[in-house]
Amino acid sequence: MDFARWKKNRELGEEVNLLVGGCRQTGKTTTISKFAHESYETVVLIDFSNPEHIRRFDEWTRETRELLTAEAYTDFFSRFKYDFKDSPSAIVFVDEIQCCPGFYNMLRSITHKMKSHLIAAGSNLRRLYDDPNVVKIAEEVEEIEMRGLSFPEFLGAFKLRGLYDSIDLYGNSQVSKYEELSAAFELYLKLGGYPAVLRNYILMRGFGGYDRRMNGILDVFLEEASQRFRNLEDKAMLKHGIACLTRLLLKETSGKSAVKQLSEYMLKSDGDFGFLNENDYNDSVKRIVSWLTDVNVIKGCGFVPGCDINSFKTITKFYFGDVGFACWQLGEIGAGLEDIGSLYKNFVFITLNDIIKTSERGKYLTDIPLHSTYDNGEIGFFLHNRAVNSAFAIDVNYGENASASKALADGKLDFVVKASGKGPFGIDGKIHAIPIYLLRRFNFDIASGKPVKYNKDLLKSQ
Repeated sequence: MDFARWKKNRELGEEVNLLVGGCRQTGKTTTISKFAHESYETVVLIDFSNPEHIRRFDEWTRETRELLTAEAYTDFFSRFKYDFKDSPSAIVFVDEIQCCPGFYNMLRSITHKMKSHLIAAGSNLRRLYDDPNVVKIAEEVEEIEMRGLSFPEFLGAFKLRGLYDSIDLYGNSQVSKYEELSAAFELYLKLGGYPAVLRNYILMRGFGGYDRRMNGILDVFLEEASQRFRNLEDKAMLKHGIACLTRLLLKETSGKSAVKQLSEYMLKSDGDFGFLNENDYNDSVKRIVSWLTDVNVIKGCGFVPGCDINSFKTITKFYFGDVGFACWQLGEIGAGLEDIGSLYKNFVFITLNDIIKTSERGKYLTDIPLHSTYDNGEIGFFLHNRAVNSAFAIDVNYGENASASKALADGKLDFVVKASGKGPFGIDGKIHAIPIYLLRRFNFDIASGKPVKYNKDLLKSQ
């Protein structure tokens, strides 16, 4: 996110404050706080996960009796910074806003009445939107999602971003350069995009404390979940559910609902939840999945059988939102090197999800990545670019993929992208073989030559 661009637009008179969502531990608080202190003379920090800050808000609302003037807001912010004065040189940073729906409902009023700028952040914004007492704001708030470090961003810590941007996509640069990026990629698969894990690796000059850091991230998820779930069975099932989600990463994609697959798998595994009847059990699994997706620990992948864009099915597989967390979880369940393909697929899913989310609305067939099959076999991931009417298969497997080749020959696909950890790389007709770690650089705007029925302006207005 270009915070500087947002700040400039505010200074030019655009009355829009910023709402930042994203998974816990992705660096939201650190990044926003750093920007605030570097860019403003006055910084007010409010953390609504702190009961004392909630108490101050409740006390203030009782005193103001809903007389929400600029002077009243100034009084409230002064309770966190005594010398606060409303000014464009001041910024208010509100963390974990989902813990205080009442303040969220005031954002529209604050935006119009205050000169100061405001950024709010939350690790579970869905909790706000599901609250019947909350009115979702559209025009006065720009909402973005802050994700963990992407592989290109990760490379910046090792001064390799320039190499990533300049190396040839199809294997025509020096072999040693690909080997250097490949080694960094293998490291990224293990560390992932959590800034705290990367900092620990750099400070320790190795993996000392790695398990402790990853366990700490899991503990944060579990602690937050314990505040959300009231049922003891939900709390007991959550950790077991994460382990089962990891095991399902190793299984082939099917057309069955991912929630149903998880529920059935958990029942068959060694979890001791026999005290629940089937309906209560399934409801508990649904609540767990809902929470894990709300806080971006997992993300769903859809399914289109036969590469048929008119046959979209609901979410049929879950992937972890961070590849490093997925790697650690695979290690926890005893997965070996032979299961590296599952980790590669999780990386490709995250990359495609990022490509879709950062493109204009409606450019791609769906707003989530897809799997597809053809002729009774998997083709890998499926991406349909409506702007150029091109259908792509992204194949993560080594060797020939007969199903993808047949779909290409039958006109169900326009291009196949073979993304692998080792060569050979190059272009063979409509088959593009590239290093998996360079997938973010691939041009998914290659035109198929077929008629385009895509109206960008119409789709953006929907």
